[in-house]
This record gives sequence, C-alpha cells and structure tokens, in this order.
Amino acid sequence: MSTISVIIPAYNVEKYIARCINSLIYQKCSVDYSVIIVDDGSVDRTSDIIQEYVRKYPRIIRYLYKENGGQSSARNTGLEHSESDYVIFVDSDDYVEPDYIDALYKLVNDTDSDVAMCAMNRVSGDDGKGSRFDSGFSKDFVTDDIDCILMCSSFAPWNKIFKRSIIGELRFPEGMTYEDFALIPQVINRAKRIAYTDKVLYHYFFNENSTITSATRNKKTNRNILTAQHILEESELKGKPEILENFYLRRVLSSMAWSLLEYHEGNNEVKKLVDEANTKYPNIKNNPWINSQPRIKRMFMKSILDGKISWGGVLVSVYSLMRSIYKFVRK
Repeated sequence: MSTISVIIPAYNVEKYIARCINSLIYQKCSVDYSVIIVDDGSVDRTSDIIQEYVRKYPRIIRYLYKENGGQSSARNTGLEHSESDYVIFVDSDDYVEPDYIDALYKLVNDTDSDVAMCAMNRVSGDDGKGSRFDSGFSKDFVTDDIDCILMCSSFAPWNKIFKRSIIGELRFPEGMTYEDFALIPQVINRAKRIAYTDKVLYHYFFNENSTITSATRNKKTNRNILTAQHILEESELKGKPEILENFYLRRVLSSMAWSLLEYHEGNNEVKKLVDEANTKYPNIKNNPWINSQPRIKRMFMKSILDGKISWGGVLVSVYSLMRSIYKFVRK
C-alpha cells in the first residue's frame, strides 16, 4: 500500500500549530500517512506543543529539530527524512479539511497522475472566515497538458500532493523567500499528468501583521522573485522559453515591478527589469496573457513595456488610493 508524508516546517507558531496538527491527526483517511514536523529553531512554545502531540500520537507524528535556517531548509530536512511514495506540504499556520489527504490521494491515484491539486480558502482572521484563493482554475480536470498548468497555476507547495519520484533530487533553494516559485514549476514540469478538484480542502492563513507583508521585507522579497526567475531559466525549463516568458510577465513585471513602484523604490530598477525582459524575450509585448488581465493591470503592463515607467507608477498610485478609499468606506 502507498504511503504519504505530510511535511510541516514550523518556526515560532505557538498560536497556530495546534490548529494545524489537529486538522491532520483527525483525518478520514484510507491510506497510511505520517506527519513530519520540522522545528526550525523556534524560541517560543512551538516545540513544547509539538512534542505533546508526539507523546499522544507517536504513530502519526514525527518531530525533527534543527537550527534555524529558514522555511526552505526545514522543508528540505523533511524531504530528506521521508521515504514515502507521496509528499504533501502544509504550512504550520494553515489547516486542512478532514478529507484533505484522502481526497488528494484518491484523485492522484485514481487518475494515474503525478500531481493532484485542490481549491483553497484564504483566511485572514481567527474566526475561520475567508474567501476562495485564486488557484488559477475553476473546475475539476485531469490533463496531460503540463505546459497549460505551468502557464496558469499558482506555485505554492501546499494544496498539492506530489508523487515522490518526480521530486527526485530537486530541493527548495535555501536562504531566500519565494522559494516555491523556484522549485514547484520544475517539479510540475516533470509530471506526465495532473489532476485538480475544485473542492476547497486547504485553508491558507494570511497574517496581515506578518513581516512578509511589510514594506521593509518587500525589497528582499522582490530580489528573491528575480533570483527565482533566474534559477528557473537555468533549470530543466530552459528549453521552454514561452513558459519562462510567461513567468517573467506574471511574477517579475506584474508583481515585482508593480510592488517596486507602489513602495516608491525607484523607476530605474523597473527600467532594468523591462530592459532584461525585452532582451531575453523580444516578443514579450505581444504575449496574450497581458490582454487577459484586468484593465488597470493591462494598462500598467503595456505602459512599462513601452518604457513609460512614470506613467506606470501613476497607475499604481491611483489603484492604491482607490483601494484605500474602498477599505475606509467598508469600515
């Protein structure tokens, strides 16, 4: 019978880790699974809470401690200590539905797929209320068109089950954020078939007070987006320029360049990104993805690709102002 490892990186999450573990130990599951929790050097009560669960559920939960090295390092440690047929990643402040593991396993197994994915909910408070998180898809499917998945999918490691064999020697790059974007596309690219269920099985907790959302963290995150892009350009995906062009549009220009202008971090850096895009991908201005975007994002993309960086900054400022007014009115 197949086995599944659920890998959870944990660092200073005393407030949320019990909720995460509880959602996994009470799974309605017909397949053998274990939960590997890698404590990345927590200095709060995270370790105590995890070890209490280990004492109660030694057959399910395995605890590993390591010196702090970041989320990538913790996930990689979990992979190194796992010998299962399938791998699932869950973040320590998130939680899952009672049939999460079983539903994903049956989907990946019944369709003979290498990866199965599910819809997810974004939760921003402690009351469990949230809204659907855009996974890039809106209905159930099974497909052999892996390039289509690479064009549309989000690249979070969670909300997915992976056949261990397609991960192989690949690991999350360490010492950076945005490590998901550097690795998951490579794993998906190795798949021969992928399945998706539009049923919400995963609850992603978005902490609005987290340092990852702060302006001071923003500069480092932006650099890592570009680093992740460069990693992919030297990976097994290097033979798929149309996919890499799509990544550059979605992650570097649409996300990173927008963020740089939103935080007023300099038009020159955005100009460098646009120059790099035009050099590597000469037809990027004509990419159909641009016209598929909402009007303001479409105008933004066309403006900066035409070299009108300042005008792009104006669009970002207008959008930010409108969003602030909307939030104020809602209150």
